[in-house]
Amino acid sequence: MSRKAFGNKENKNKENCRDNKETKVIKKARQSFPQNMSFQWLQVSSDEHENLKYPERGTHWALQDKFKEYQSYGVTIDPNVCYAQSLQKHLITPEKRQAFLLWMGRTLSVTKICSYQTYFLVMSYFDNFLKLNEKQFSNSQVHMIGLACIGVASKITEINSLQFAQIQMMGKITNQVYRELEVLLIRTLQNNLITPTYFEYFDLIGRMLYFKYIDKAAKFTVIYYKGLQLLMFVTQYYEVTHYPLASVAYYCYEITLKGLEKEYNVADLLEELQFIRFNCQITQPVDMIIDVNTLIAKGLSDEQEKQLHAIYFAY
Repeated sequence: MSRKAFGNKENKNKENCRDNKETKVIKKARQSFPQNMSFQWLQVSSDEHENLKYPERGTHWALQDKFKEYQSYGVTIDPNVCYAQSLQKHLITPEKRQAFLLWMGRTLSVTKICSYQTYFLVMSYFDNFLKLNEKQFSNSQVHMIGLACIGVASKITEINSLQFAQIQMMGKITNQVYRELEVLLIRTLQNNLITPTYFEYFDLIGRMLYFKYIDKAAKFTVIYYKGLQLLMFVTQYYEVTHYPLASVAYYCYEITLKGLEKEYNVADLLEELQFIRFNCQITQPVDMIIDVNTLIAKGLSDEQEKQLHAIYFAY
């Protein structure tokens, strides 16, 4: 055997050993899978039970309708989308960010003209703005920054964007301060105005899965919205600068399906989900798996239960 051929064989063996080691670490992390299957969003209502158990009885609506306002054509999964934690250099607490997201979700869903895409784009703007801007901000400024993010995001995602009068109804802010923050946000984000969001990855994975259940839209709709509710819960804690967006979106599907598999036939979707992960090269950080499992085991706070269940967007 030539020295070159021997070297190639040795490198291949090293790569296989490394892959096997990573697989063992991930399997160990998955052992922390939450046993708290009483977690509310893993429970199904009587209507959802019927759709999951007997999908052939009919579809309440075509899932294509839920994608009619999808704004992210051409989005591909980038496993390397991950940034440094955005709150580190500011005087803003994680609890304040969480409170803002709860308020925003409930407020925007009441307007009836905003979407899940807008909600998650505001989240991306907020986190990336704090990461990129050199100025130090505090808890008292979170709401005004958030209002500017909402205004700009609605111009990107909505056919009828929010006007200043509507923004002003959401919080006390003058036109001058709002315009100044809007300009500062745009200048800070620049090319990041069109940026990946948790929802884009979640929706893209959902589109791939939908082909498996294209004749059982009612069943898949339950799975889709259970996973989306779980994603909204998880992202209350983990900003877009913490873990890869595609990884979190993917794992919310996996937990949702595993929570349903004991009672419902979703084995084919779990298999398809694994195929999507390997095909799209979606990474699964061990810390992310453990952290999300821990969050679910901990469950909802009273405030989250009250606020998150009130968040519902038309599309």
